[in-house]
Amino acid sequence: MTDEASREKLPEWARNLLGVATLSNPPAFKSGTWSVNAALPEDLTELEGVTDPLLLLLNGADLQARVEERMAALVAMARSQGRSWSEIGRALGVSKQTAWERYSADSRVRPRSSDSSA
Repeated sequence: MTDEASREKLPEWARNLLGVATLSNPPAFKSGTWSVNAALPEDLTELEGVTDPLLLLLNGADLQARVEERMAALVAMARSQGRSWSEIGRALGVSKQTAWERYSADSRVRPRSSDSSA
């Protein structure tokens, strides 16, 4: 995927954010790269007789937990950089209230001094 194709998939408000160009070609990070990969057929009936769905659910739940952990860390980072709950909610595709309810109890998320719940 080209950088332009990556940018076009983003909502208009996100197209000029810092780092957009790295979506399709991430830099080499000193700490290594964290990634999540999962592959399933579009038609899940192809898995019948091949893989027990409970095994896939178990693996999916683990992936989901790992992604949620990273999402909470990213919300904490956004808050520490002064981003509002409205901005975070918009990025997550939820309301600011839903974002706040989901992530404000996380001990890593510290409110901005002038904006504790907005």
